Amino acid sequence: MDRTTRAFVYCSLAYLVAGVLLGGAMGVDPVGWMGYRFAHVHLLLLGFMGMMVYGVGYFILPRFNAVALAWPRLVPLHLWTANVGLVGLCLSRDGLFLPEPWVAPFATLEIFSVFLFVTNLGVTLRRGAVHTRMAVHPPAGGGAMGPAAPAAAPPSSTPRPVSLRDRFTFTLDTPVAELLDRLPGAAEILARHGVTGLDDPANLAHLGRLKVTVGRLAENQGIDGRALLGELNRPPAAPTGAPPRSRATPLKISLAPLSPPAAGGPVTGESIIGEVIGHHPEAKAVFERRFGSGCFTCPGQATESVGQAAMMHGIAAESLAAEINAVIQGRADG
Repeated sequence: MDRTTRAFVYCSLAYLVAGVLLGGAMGVDPVGWMGYRFAHVHLLLLGFMGMMVYGVGYFILPRFNAVALAWPRLVPLHLWTANVGLVGLCLSRDGLFLPEPWVAPFATLEIFSVFLFVTNLGVTLRRGAVHTRMAVHPPAGGGAMGPAAPAAAPPSSTPRPVSLRDRFTFTLDTPVAELLDRLPGAAEILARHGVTGLDDPANLAHLGRLKVTVGRLAENQGIDGRALLGELNRPPAAPTGAPPRSRATPLKISLAPLSPPAAGGPVTGESIIGEVIGHHPEAKAVFERRFGSGCFTCPGQATESVGQAAMMHGIAAESLAAEINAVIQGRADG
């Protein structure tokens, strides 16, 4: 964890202790301490629970979605506004230590802090949902509008038998990797809609790692998702034809790998940690020295890049990549 994210957790624990002590005092002397009920509730709700959610959310969710936090510079501002707003609320409620008119400004500050958190993480998760990078290539030899859409493959004259895999109903939420595994010929159907590159194992690995759904793929490529589902769920004996494209200008679109293969060149900030460790076990020493042994059991290593890990821990990505490459090169020379 970086310093600011860790500060949220420390504040959460401090508010937990304060809330428990205050609750104990209220239990011993309900009459004398009942005026602190508002502070007791908010120290535990916005203090303990809220701060813990903020800290863990900032640290975990971007990592598990394989994207960097949208606005990391807003996190310190969130830390200060959340704490000042909460403490001010507790001190000014019912005029305990500050004049009661201060309640409104402190409440506004607390609401603003929640807005910072929701906006920052919301945009981050949205970026993670559309993180599949598409490389759009204008077709060679075409005019301004490009060539016509690929011709549909002729329907098979012999109906193939219906299997259990054919009876599965695909939806817009079905992962593309699962679709390709369950439905023979799914790659050909997607190709008729303009999706290419599915014969590349690297692209298939990225699809599986990022859990790209049929709906997301259709949205990114301008495909009519309902028409695509109709063809995917059509009984196997029925002939299939090319459905109309949802846009006038057909483009040949292929899935671009999200990172260079770790074994084919030097490690960069875009390299996936799990791939680096898989190809170069000696790099584990660098990650363990920098981040601890928990890095090897963290699910985020399958999707998190070296640069993202460096950012999360306040390290320059170039420095971390150079250190890993030095270890790899040292073993190769040895």
